[in-house]
Amino acid sequence: MDPAQILLTQNRAFPSLEYVLQGSIQDDSVHLLKARLQGLCDNITGEVEQFDDHEIVYTLRIPGASNVSLRVRYAIDDIPNPIYHLRYVASAELDKSQSVSVRQFHDCCVTKNIQAFLQDLGFAYDHEFFAKGDIFRKGRMKITVAKIST
Repeated sequence: MDPAQILLTQNRAFPSLEYVLQGSIQDDSVHLLKARLQGLCDNITGEVEQFDDHEIVYTLRIPGASNVSLRVRYAIDDIPNPIYHLRYVASAELDKSQSVSVRQFHDCCVTKNIQAFLQDLGFAYDHEFFAKGDIFRKGRMKITVAKIST
């Protein structure tokens, strides 16, 4: 099965809600966080999934209404044939019952021509960043520990 088909199949199984907890940690303390996560998550064999992604944000500015932003992300380490993802992330809302932010999202695989297509639709380049780090999994939960750079 093609990797893009696998990702599409996996996306259908997950709800389009994500619980968000963000924070920052000093570089000299990251190893402690990773060790704790490795003990708590399903990565107990010592194998930690790593990623190195490039994300570009495009915004459609609508006068008198809310702006709409879409994110194009691909893995740098999958060059020359990366799988591109287009992601819409709604504004975060507070779930008071669990004291955590919740936001809706929609994610799909797209062709590498997505950036030109978005610009043709009227979306403008907003910003971009690189995220490199590790992924820890516990059941359906995914925790990323990443360093962000521009």
